Amino acid sequence: VFSPTVISHEAVVSTQSTGITCHGKWYLPAGRVEAGESLIDAAKREVKEEAGVDFEPTGITYIEGNSFWLRVTFTGRITGGKLKNEPDSESLRAAWYCPKELPLRDLRSHDILEPIRGSIHTVMAGKVGPLPVLKAVVGASISVLLSAPGNKVLLRDGALPELPVTYNLVVTAESIVTDLLKGQEFDLQQLQLLLLAHDGRTVGPREAKDGVQFVFGYAVAKEHPVEGCEWCEGPAQLQTQLHKSIPLGGLLGTYVQPGSIHRPESAGTSK
Repeated sequence: VFSPTVISHEAVVSTQSTGITCHGKWYLPAGRVEAGESLIDAAKREVKEEAGVDFEPTGITYIEGNSFWLRVTFTGRITGGKLKNEPDSESLRAAWYCPKELPLRDLRSHDILEPIRGSIHTVMAGKVGPLPVLKAVVGASISVLLSAPGNKVLLRDGALPELPVTYNLVVTAESIVTDLLKGQEFDLQQLQLLLLAHDGRTVGPREAKDGVQFVFGYAVAKEHPVEGCEWCEGPAQLQTQLHKSIPLGGLLGTYVQPGSIHRPESAGTSK
């Protein structure tokens, strides 16, 4: 898991690499999340090590990934320290750059350009997603919260109704909805990630608890009949949340904080 970081809504902190194959090239503070770390802990550590400043994440601006890796981009505040101007084993130095001033020929990779553009847009629009939820998760899963007018959400039937879910990160959230509504005409509105849960701090085998959980939100124009599912009452703020749009990155997108979902006792089972 990687964790590059956007610092400000008008500029980003970049660091100059020390690596053999990328010596002197510029990149965002970034690195793998280590065993025993949360995503937030990793972001703080990487910024301190590579840029020399103390960083307090305030939200997520961009997420992208596939079945092998996940990259999370944070925004936040500098609370102390000083931008590095002397080389060490982590980086040569750090500097502020406006996106238009980034030295494109001297970047370690151009794969940071889209996260930077998306993150700056998100921050300027005031649509930064809240921080990840600390929760021990086994494996990886994608769930879909499908909403309809009247503050309704779609849940799978069962003793403990749940959101439609897949455990294959190669499958996109949109394809889950398409499969649910197969054969029906529908108009999806504004995908966004409602929840990201991860907690690498948990004690025990890393492979058993260092998973990640996503909940994506979609809105449809009406309550489509779905076999094995029923439409239930959702949180009052759900419709407002689904009107906030945030840039997407590859498989994933940024998110807003979800509310609770309530299943009415009188709810019937869809045929």
